[in-house]
Amino acid sequence: MIVSSNSNAVNRSLGELTSRADLKAEATARALGHGLEGMSREQAMADRVVRHAMKLYDRIGTHLAEAGKVLVPHDVAFDGKHAEIRIEQDPQYDKTTHEAPSGVKAPCLACKLYFTGQGYLEGVQAGPMWLSAVALSTQIEATTGAPAKIDELTDVQIAAIAKRIAAQYAVMAAHHVAVGSSLMKSGKTTLLHDADSDSELDDDKFAAISKQMLARTKADRVGAASAPKRLKRTVIPEPDSDEELDPFA
Repeated sequence: MIVSSNSNAVNRSLGELTSRADLKAEATARALGHGLEGMSREQAMADRVVRHAMKLYDRIGTHLAEAGKVLVPHDVAFDGKHAEIRIEQDPQYDKTTHEAPSGVKAPCLACKLYFTGQGYLEGVQAGPMWLSAVALSTQIEATTGAPAKIDELTDVQIAAIAKRIAAQYAVMAAHHVAVGSSLMKSGKTTLLHDADSDSELDDDKFAAISKQMLARTKADRVGAASAPKRLKRTVIPEPDSDEELDPFA
């Protein structure tokens, strides 16, 4: 399994997570760090970080064998490039053995345009079109041959990028893709940053996973108290905005 964020620095921290057990430990830390202990199911599912952390904990076994490895993309020149693009363009990714890259939210429109052009037709949702260089990284690089900020582009390059996006959109539109940031329980899409989820844990599953997470934390505390020395764990920072999302937010 390949996991990624939008940041070279965050990905270097993610590089410490090499197994399914590591991902479950990270999910546990995130959920408890956001106050899972003492939360009702409704409160936990309303908290985006807790909800995604618990869903990861629940589903990771379906997608990654216990002995499976976790990989992280290498650094890229266009830092800020969106996570799913980093995964697909990384030499560790093999289209014949890996699923199409996906995340906790639908890809932004620029990423969806790129993926449709690459032949990835899974999914009929796209997020908003972020008018930033990192969101438009694939369109910019395909036009200029190198990373560039928006204000560094010439009028000719901007026109070429706009023409490329229009052509990509025409191809994507044939597949009836809806533009919206998140699919809500109502079945509608929304551009809201912190919407509800189209799926969440039921009462029984929430209780079981909460119990497992708390038990895991208590076991870690006992182990830490008895161990003479322990390596310091790198803290992966929370994102500041939708443009800097990490896999758990």
